[in-house]
Amino acid sequence: IARLLQPRSVAIIGASADPGKTAGRPVAYLQKHGFAGRILPVNPKADRIGDLPCYADIASLPETPDVAIVLLGAERAHLAVKELSARGCAAAIVLASGYTETGEEGARRQKQLVEAAGSMRILGPNTIGLVNLTDAIVLSATGALEMDEFPVGGIGVVSQSGGILGSLLSRAAARGIGLSKLISTSNEVDLELADFIHHLADDPATQVIALYIETVRDPAKFRAACLKAARKGKPVVAFKIGRSEAGAQAAVSHTGAMAGADRMYDALFKQVGVIRAQTFNDLLDIPVALATGRHLRGQRVAILTSTGGAGTLVSDDLGVAGFETPAPDAATAEALRALQTGSEAVLDRNPIDVTLAGLRPDLLRGAIRALLASPSYDALVIIVGSSSLAMPELMANAIRDCLPDSDKPVMAYVSPHAPEVGALLTRHGLGLFLGGREC
Repeated sequence: IARLLQPRSVAIIGASADPGKTAGRPVAYLQKHGFAGRILPVNPKADRIGDLPCYADIASLPETPDVAIVLLGAERAHLAVKELSARGCAAAIVLASGYTETGEEGARRQKQLVEAAGSMRILGPNTIGLVNLTDAIVLSATGALEMDEFPVGGIGVVSQSGGILGSLLSRAAARGIGLSKLISTSNEVDLELADFIHHLADDPATQVIALYIETVRDPAKFRAACLKAARKGKPVVAFKIGRSEAGAQAAVSHTGAMAGADRMYDALFKQVGVIRAQTFNDLLDIPVALATGRHLRGQRVAILTSTGGAGTLVSDDLGVAGFETPAPDAATAEALRALQTGSEAVLDRNPIDVTLAGLRPDLLRGAIRALLASPSYDALVIIVGSSSLAMPELMANAIRDCLPDSDKPVMAYVSPHAPEVGALLTRHGLGLFLGGREC
């Protein structure tokens, strides 16, 4: 698996010279995103692909690649896999669909693929591949890689859906969320969720592991992997589809998976300490908060806002979720009142409403520091109002400067639609929420 995620050489079987085609994307993306190893395209109809020599077949390759991306259809992929295995290739990524997800004939093809692989590892089939942002290695054909840059961070993603991998990659980039590795396991003819949870638990670049699950094929192996991640101090967050009959049927037709009874998954996740994401947005929001490394030690939350309506919204949602939003204690209230130079702010109740005074960086920093130091609060939610559209750095810099003062969780709720402001706050190390109830 280490060689799969960090290959020194990659063969592209069935590579196209046209980067607009799916078969042309892997070479183009490897070059675009700075792969430092050797790229070995294989296509009997081309002598060169761009500035790279192209080889007629696998036998003609000048070296044994660490990894091969197989772009051939299901009827021929096993032939390439057999040749690669015979040459000693470590792993093959098989993109073709048409296996167990299609029925009896597909199941026969999948068995054929397993037999052809021998001791070589297989990712897929029916996968979009993997993206190792930590080391700038993109072994994928996902169109999300058309983007020029991706934030690198501590969240590792393993998805049983290739399309979802691309969705998470693009969503994370737009929000400034740094990811480490993204792997699409799909049909899991060989390598599966648990294998990559095991690996990411040992990966120094990964702090939190996020999973998109259609089914757990080997519960004992999954359980052991999640317990290992827990021992390593790496939270696992899972979004499990198939909660409804319609969702379960869609999962089966998609990857050939059999979606189990939902409450059995609830029990399994609870047993091994996996945090279950209730919505697709949670699959990014929860890991972002966990990746800050800040731990909630109580239920009391301070709300600092520059807009009264949003402060009430968040306060109400926190109350519904079982949190407390008490008024500041006497000492904290006095520290907040000392920041006032006029009557434009209401700083001695919760939510703490700075209104137009929130445009003063010194007042913002003072209020944030007072609330983080307060024994009355276990966490702080900062509501970023519409003024951030004109001055995004003001609030972002004030928060950034105060974060080292405390290890309490600090989260931001961006009230206006301001993706660029949200991305800036995320890059500064905040847990960020775009909807009130997500807090």
